[in-house]
Amino acid sequence: MLILVIDDEERALRDVGSGIKKSVPDAEVRTFLRPEDAVASIKEDLRADQKLEVRCFGYFDVMWQGQPLIFARKQSKELLAYLIDREGAACSSGEIALALWEDEVDEKAEKNRIRVLINDLRNVLKGIGMEDVLIRDKREIAIQRDLLDCDYYRLLNGDMTKLDSYRGEYMKQYGWAEVTNARLEFLSREDPELRDSFALYY
Repeated sequence: MLILVIDDEERALRDVGSGIKKSVPDAEVRTFLRPEDAVASIKEDLRADQKLEVRCFGYFDVMWQGQPLIFARKQSKELLAYLIDREGAACSSGEIALALWEDEVDEKAEKNRIRVLINDLRNVLKGIGMEDVLIRDKREIAIQRDLLDCDYYRLLNGDMTKLDSYRGEYMKQYGWAEVTNARLEFLSREDPELRDSFALYY
């Protein structure tokens, strides 16, 4: 049982909180000086139980609470897809530019384009309270895998039932995803013993 206690005096909070704990020993008592802090705490609890739902098999898509996540720029979505494909590894601007645009781009223009995409992606995630999905320092960016409910990651973690939902297509709208798709195709044709050991190799 969770009990929230709100009072603008710290002493009153301590007295009421300790009184509740004596009466209901199993209760989780949280004390707050301001109502808005109590609301923020509840929202944080709710968010902790929620993850972005990511579908990699077939067309790449991202869902939030059962609804598709809308991106202002389609390449912001592609950037997220690429970071997910990299499985949480840190990616440089040059690596991202090569994957997304393939052809040579002026280095300064390249950095500006990527900065715009990252800001757009961050704003989309911030709008749903999931900005922590992105990990960024000055030169590299990555995603936090444990904040995603992803069919591909479930497979990597040993859930071989997810292989049944793979139909020879992985992030099919992106050419750079063919390397991973080839790996998945190989896996889907192999014998059950090799399939069961897949998670050990990745």
